[in-house]
This record gives sequence, C-alpha cells and structure tokens, in this order.
Amino acid sequence: MRTASIVVTLLLSLTACSGATGGDASSQSETSTAPTASPTSAAADADEGKQADRCEIVPMKFAEAIVAEGAEDGVGRLKALDAAAVRSRDYEKAYMIAVRFKGPGIDSETGVWSSNSLKLGGGLILAVDGLAKEFTVWPDADKTDAGMSIADDGVDEAKDCLS
Repeated sequence: MRTASIVVTLLLSLTACSGATGGDASSQSETSTAPTASPTSAAADADEGKQADRCEIVPMKFAEAIVAEGAEDGVGRLKALDAAAVRSRDYEKAYMIAVRFKGPGIDSETGVWSSNSLKLGGGLILAVDGLAKEFTVWPDADKTDAGMSIADDGVDEAKDCLS
C-alpha cells in the first residue's frame, strides 16, 4: 500500500513535470535553498579544494526516505549510512544525491538519485545510477523528460563527497 502511494505521488509529479524542456527538472516548487557545506561525515581534505565547495548536506531523514521508502519489493529494509549532494551544472535546479546504504545481504553500496529539492517531501526523486535503479522503485531518470544519466555533472562529484 505504501509503495502504491509513493508511485501514485511520483506519477502525479512526473505529469506535472511533463511540460519541462530539455534537461530542466525544476518545474516543482523551488523552496529549498540548502547552504553549501561539506557533508557531516565526509571530511573535505585540502587536496579536494573546489570539489568540497560543491558538496551539500543532505538531511539524514531525507536520505533515509530515498532508500527506505523507495526500497524495491523483496530487497528488505535499506538503511542510509551517509549522504551528500552536488547541484548539477547540467540542469537549472537538480541535485545529484549520493547515498551510502546497507541492507540484508548488502554490506555497503553507494547509489545516486536526483531531486530538485533537498527537503523531505519537497521534490521529485529520480533514480540515476544502476544501484539506485536496482534497489529502489523511484522513476528511472533517463526515461523521464529530464533525460538524466550517470554522465551528467554532479553524479561522480556527489559520490566523491562521500570519499
């Protein structure tokens, strides 16, 4: 029932976004103005310089919602361990969100999702990389009007924020 509710909400959100052009994932309300900062558990080394400046904090409740509420049936309970985001330069307002997670039979993996907000319940969530697509039911980002892929700016950079 919970998964059906999430899917219906996402489909309604995707319908609202269908008028978006090109790579614009910003047709949802833009209420998030998350400050630029290093994620709490990813210490920025001096060598990382400019990369660390792009890392943004992802509230753990939001990261948990991405993996736990979006978990594919049969995967079991997924738990977010750490998360960081980078605002993509390829889209007007899209954050690439890397989440390190674990679950039954999964020691620790890092997947990437995208959202136009870093607030819980504040934006559309899309699965960007293979792990996000494999373990969660969020819509496949490259099959939406946004056409996002792992080659887009922010995907690797968000993962680097967790290293």
